[in-house]
Amino acid sequence: MQNKIVFIFLFFLGCANVTLAQEPQWELFFPDLSGPIAVDPTDSDIIYIASGKAFEEGMWKTTDGGQTWNLYSEGWGMGTPRDILIHPDNPQEILVSGGPFVGIHKSVDGGQTWIRADNGFTVDHHGYQIVDLAFDTQRRVFYAADFGTFSGVFQSTDGVHWRRTTPSYPFDPLTIVIDENIGVIYAGSGNGVWKSLDAGS
Repeated sequence: MQNKIVFIFLFFLGCANVTLAQEPQWELFFPDLSGPIAVDPTDSDIIYIASGKAFEEGMWKTTDGGQTWNLYSEGWGMGTPRDILIHPDNPQEILVSGGPFVGIHKSVDGGQTWIRADNGFTVDHHGYQIVDLAFDTQRRVFYAADFGTFSGVFQSTDGVHWRRTTPSYPFDPLTIVIDENIGVIYAGSGNGVWKSLDAGS
């Protein structure tokens, strides 16, 4: 009987330990920011956060895993950032998309200074609404999803000058996914998922 009681006690203790071990461990990383986040693919201590709040200028950057942060705003003019893309081969090159005043910003010095990089997009009455960015490492091409009156999937080889790849009928992309192995691009939109079999050509 005593052995049975000990066994039951150990069983419940084990269950409690499993429950405790499975508790999610979360901590507040950066208060008051709710915008896009990107981690440097070559150094996980370098993290970028752009505020999701409208008209808060600049990009926050940490190089020590979040212990200290710097705000960089030279050349910044975007209202609300939507996405951050760090070039996988050159992490000093960063694109940020959003709107309404500037559709895309580009930095070539790790976020310290920014230039306007939305040449080829057409602004509508809501301003720019560039909602997603992607990069095809096989073909060395940037992609951007423009959601608005003149919406579509746009393509660029330099991250500054863009051309539309999608047809002129309604197509409002919200996200872009690239299958680099076969050159297929998927674009999720408000009226379905679109697909290009030739990398947007």
